[in-house]
Amino acid sequence: MGKDILFICDRCNALVEGNRTRYVLVLKLFAGTDPIDLDDAERPADFDYNREIHRLIEAMRDMDEVYLHDQVHMERKYYLCAACREALYREVFMDSRRTPDPEKEGRQGV
Repeated sequence: MGKDILFICDRCNALVEGNRTRYVLVLKLFAGTDPIDLDDAERPADFDYNREIHRLIEAMRDMDEVYLHDQVHMERKYYLCAACREALYREVFMDSRRTPDPEKEGRQGV
């Protein structure tokens, strides 16, 4: 029989042996933008889109390529042990299911 694959929990660094249950968290973060309205009444009639595109390219020329990409879309994969999966579930998923009370939260309703 082959050897078990070992995983390390990305949250707590615990060793997760291949025959034990492990969890995979895939996190996607991307820009949620609206389509550009090319008929925007706020732009002057003689607005030069080509010049604006070249201006943006020049502004980004010396920026880090990975940083620019991550501003639009990024995806990460994390391995979790059972305990960290449970903690994440309670902290993020269960907490997001409760309806916030704006009075108690000290903020405006959503």
